[in-house]
Amino acid sequence: MTSVFEFEPVRGAEGREATQMTYKAEYVIGLGPVGLLLDRIQQPGMRANMRTSMANLNTLIRSETLNTRG
Repeated sequence: MTSVFEFEPVRGAEGREATQMTYKAEYVIGLGPVGLLLDRIQQPGMRANMRTSMANLNTLIRSETLNTRG
């Protein structure tokens, strides 16, 4: 499995500086046809869990930003 995080400076909707993060995961499952079947079964759950994790990270980062502004 390979995890890639990319960060890019961008301008937010209000013209403020922001950072865009892109996450990409690449993996290979062995076990031939059985592995392909397992992959198809587990992919929706992995995607849902990643979306939840990214939403939680977004909430955390935004709350930290609000806390540091005083």
